[in-house]
Amino acid sequence: MCRESHEIMNGSFFDRIGIADMEKVHSAVIGWIFSDECKALTNQQKSELLCSLFHVKPSQTFNSFVVEVEHHDIDVLIITDNNTCWVIENKIKSSQHSNQLDKYYDIINGKPVKIGRKIHTIQDYMQLKSHYCFLTLVGENPKCTNNVWKNSTYLSFSKALEKALENGNKNNDYIILNEYLCCITNLAKALDEFINNHQRHKYVFDDGTDKKKRDGNYIADNGLETIFQKCFLSHIIGKTKNYSGFDISETHGIALAEKKDVLFIRDYKLGIQFQNGSFKAQILNESIGATDFWNHWNGRITKTNNGVKINNMHFSGWTFNTSKSQKGSYFSISKKIPNWYSKSVADIVSDWDTMYNACMDVLNEISKIIP
Repeated sequence: MCRESHEIMNGSFFDRIGIADMEKVHSAVIGWIFSDECKALTNQQKSELLCSLFHVKPSQTFNSFVVEVEHHDIDVLIITDNNTCWVIENKIKSSQHSNQLDKYYDIINGKPVKIGRKIHTIQDYMQLKSHYCFLTLVGENPKCTNNVWKNSTYLSFSKALEKALENGNKNNDYIILNEYLCCITNLAKALDEFINNHQRHKYVFDDGTDKKKRDGNYIADNGLETIFQKCFLSHIIGKTKNYSGFDISETHGIALAEKKDVLFIRDYKLGIQFQNGSFKAQILNESIGATDFWNHWNGRITKTNNGVKINNMHFSGWTFNTSKSQKGSYFSISKKIPNWYSKSVADIVSDWDTMYNACMDVLNEISKIIP
């Protein structure tokens, strides 16, 4: 089995070919693990591993596993001989989008779903009992309108797989599976070490694209800077006073946390965004054109020598940001915390709470002059 170590090991085959951030490869390997082709584990071990992944109490040993990968956009779909389907949505580097968890749930339950340009109604699984697993690095919360998706992490999966391999069949498949175990163990350990010692890894936040920093560095060698940023933001936000409602995504490789629906006033959406140390109070109106939008806002917010003036209220250190030539029906008021990632977690959380309240003060002043 993958030897115990607090250090990250670069010797596994999967590490060498650089699959750490490749979701499709992980999905393919996970599908292979549970398929009849994988002889490293017995059906009983596969059954226990599958139940562990889905947080289901094992009640029987499944005698057959029919596995589909990337089937109707579902990452991994497993049908067991007790008329049960097991649906895995696998996320490592990308973010949830397009209500995809609701879409996959609808597919399994025979509802019309748009796949590509066509509307499909798939009734193959309607009569089956179903379980749903959202597998991520950090235990990201599933965004869906139902409560059927269960969180699972690569760390918990690696521990369950290690347990299964303790009495695995020592054959060629065992060697491959053990190499994969080393790979996901490395991935989970690297994330855990980063979350607990983020100040040692400033390059992740600063400039992870610098090739000079990649030699022998597990995070950089595997291109994990952005996903680790996203995991760290999720970790930080979970400790704040106003943690609910934030979506974590990215633009240009930089993690972004956004809460778009802080306030709704008539046709205006007022939200809060954080990216790269900058907090933004955002104002958006998608129902009117840019001309009408700026006819109202021009002159109502003014830049000063050291900040922004809104409704006769001065906000020191803030910046007024508009789209190029005021072509969009959008603007923001922002303030940056320099070198935010060099601080301790406690100080970052404190800054976050302070800046969240400051953004709310900005939005409340804006709300007073909305037409």
